[in-house]
Amino acid sequence: MTIAYFNCSSGVSGDMIVGALLHAGMPLDYLRSELEKLALPGVSVSAEPAVRAHLAGVRFYVNYPKETRARHLSDIAAIINRATLAQRVKERALAVFSRLAQAEAKVHNVDVDHVHFHEVGAADAIVDIVGACLGLEYFGVDEVYSSSINVGGGTVVCEHGTMPVPAPATAELLKGVSTYSTGEIGELATPTGSAVLSALAARFGQQPAMVVRSVGYGAGAKDLAIPNLLRVSIGEPADSATSDDALDNEIVTAVAEALGAQTDSVIVIETEIDDMNPEALPELVQKVMSAGALDVHHSPVSMKHGRPGLNLSAICDDNSLELVARCLFEQSTTFGIRTRRANRIKLQRTIVKVDTKYGQIGVKVGYLASRAVTASPEHRDCAEAARKSGVSVIEVYDEAKAAFRALQTRPNS
Repeated sequence: MTIAYFNCSSGVSGDMIVGALLHAGMPLDYLRSELEKLALPGVSVSAEPAVRAHLAGVRFYVNYPKETRARHLSDIAAIINRATLAQRVKERALAVFSRLAQAEAKVHNVDVDHVHFHEVGAADAIVDIVGACLGLEYFGVDEVYSSSINVGGGTVVCEHGTMPVPAPATAELLKGVSTYSTGEIGELATPTGSAVLSALAARFGQQPAMVVRSVGYGAGAKDLAIPNLLRVSIGEPADSATSDDALDNEIVTAVAEALGAQTDSVIVIETEIDDMNPEALPELVQKVMSAGALDVHHSPVSMKHGRPGLNLSAICDDNSLELVARCLFEQSTTFGIRTRRANRIKLQRTIVKVDTKYGQIGVKVGYLASRAVTASPEHRDCAEAARKSGVSVIEVYDEAKAAFRALQTRPNS
């Protein structure tokens, strides 16, 4: 799987996205030939090297005749659908314009079908959006991620007058997305760039663990106090990298032997969910565990369209994969899961029963070679003993720890 991560420390615009993808290696001739399929009269594109704060990038330009009529979403969809572009390019471009239409409709309190695209419906915006989708397709990008977005500050002049930054449509597009401002005056996040990332990015935040194959910088129009560049990093998730980049099994085994630890491999299953009632999560986790998962956890994420969601991750052995996958599909609202193989280095472990004034408690002990390095009383035993004795779980836990220390247990071998 190929992923792209956009670092938006100087904001984001449509031309910066295309410029970054060109700088990363997309040929300008390829972009031109694909954009010609849109059949936009009088439109041409160009690009040139650019330097911002001593850093090199590419500045992308769209040359187009002045247009007097505004376009509706249906007009733009017709332009894209009649072009002989790859299906994923069309789907992504239409998703971006649909996102734009929803934002404009909300801002102007009109129906989506009645939105008049002016600035974002002009030929340059169509080219920027389709060009961004063509770049993702050129690199075979399956998933897009983004950093928090620097929106800038001050005011911006648009068709409806002078507006605070971010402009109303941009603010609507970035609802639910992590944004910030460094105080730089100017519109750093434009509606077009914000629409591309809010529609296509699976998550906003820190860069995921990845093996980077290409890096590109798209230059903005102005020289700022900060480098006015959008960076894109393209590669694959670190855990799915080729064997040349991943830890070799022999290395993992050697490290485990040196530590006196054990090794095995598990299957990691992940999915993002943004349309499920959170009240169902505890039962979902319990059912996934019952299906054979060794562990399950979930964490909040910001997903496409700015919706809050969660990342659910489970690990299981090979024999349980089918049951765990079936459970996720039947018991959650996910439409797809990702799987990967992961090596584990783990402590040798055993359960030691210790006697306390609250009864016998199991303690899970972990060893490096023959040395106990950690000991954890079993929560279920502590909770049951606390319930029967009328004391806190913490008190039982502390008693079990003290009993284990006194016992000074060693491994049986």
